[in-house]
Amino acid sequence: MITLFLLTLRFAVFSPRIIHYILRFSNGFSEILQISLAF
Repeated sequence: MITLFLLTLRFAVFSPRIIHYILRFSNGFSEILQISLAF
């Protein structure tokens, strides 16, 4: 139970950075998709 709390606490600390990377990755992926569709 304590380890679960520590994991959620660690994820709450690191989640903004993870969300930031996911948003950057999805933006780059959509740009690649648009470029591949343009050809």
